Amino acid sequence: MENGNWRYAIHAFLMAIGLGLIIGGIITGTSGAVVIGIIVSGINAQQWVWWNRKRQSD
Repeated sequence: MENGNWRYAIHAFLMAIGLGLIIGGIITGTSGAVVIGIIVSGINAQQWVWWNRKRQSD
């Protein structure tokens, strides 16, 4: 598998974990899971955007 495909898979996996934490935290009423899910998803989205910009400029 090409290096870019691995990165795409990792970003998709981390985004799914973050969204799962957000949804699970809302369902169970656990605010800590929601906060951690927002942090994980936000950082991952930022890295994904940065990586795509860098990849397009190369």
